[in-house]
Amino acid sequence: MENASNALIMAAAILIGILILSLGVYLANIMSGYAEITQKQMEQNSLNQFNDRFLKYDSLDCTIQDVITVKNYALESNNQTAGYNPLNDRAQDDNAYIDVYLGTSLANAKLLTSIILNKSDEDLLNKNMQELENNIANGKTDNIKYKCKVETNTNTGRVSRIYFYIP
Repeated sequence: MENASNALIMAAAILIGILILSLGVYLANIMSGYAEITQKQMEQNSLNQFNDRFLKYDSLDCTIQDVITVKNYALESNNQTAGYNPLNDRAQDDNAYIDVYLGTSLANAKLLTSIILNKSDEDLLNKNMQELENNIANGKTDNIKYKCKVETNTNTGRVSRIYFYIP
């Protein structure tokens, strides 16, 4: 009888141990899920903070100063991305670059955030920039308003392209 009671006590101790281990595993799973959710929220907040810098210009009437500010923000962001080469790096689905375009219409907007490689593109952009500089010199900057269109990357949700054009 004494052996039977010892066996029951040992079985109860084993069951309590298994119960404690199961509770520990359950709590660890809950905590890892909580940490994963918190990490995703932090990443989303960081993405929102990054995008807000550019999205605040979306659909607004912008001045040339706004265009230059956004272009500089984009270049700053691009330069912080490892391996950025302004000669050939463009915003595509597989990277974190931002391209800023400027033109007299959305269809002929030319890239501002890198070195122009095509001669006709360079001539058109120079003509557009010369016109802007003349207007600025003549004090006509208040009359020039650009519409802004911001595009985000479908894979990452980051801003990838920003267009400034005269509507």
